[in-house]
Amino acid sequence: MECEVGDLDRMGEIATDLIMHCSAREDSFHKLELATFAVWQMAKMLKEFRKNYYKRYQGEEVAS
Repeated sequence: MECEVGDLDRMGEIATDLIMHCSAREDSFHKLELATFAVWQMAKMLKEFRKNYYKRYQGEEVAS
């Protein structure tokens, strides 16, 4: 689970940095796209992490 936790933490840092330095202005549209992707990806990763966490907690799955 250490790798998954590290991935989640890094994606959170990326999302936070991009959102903090991003606005909807035309000259920063690429940064807005990246921030949107990072937040979407982080949400997806968190859902998967939560599902796997509970499976492991209940003994249904062994960490790989």
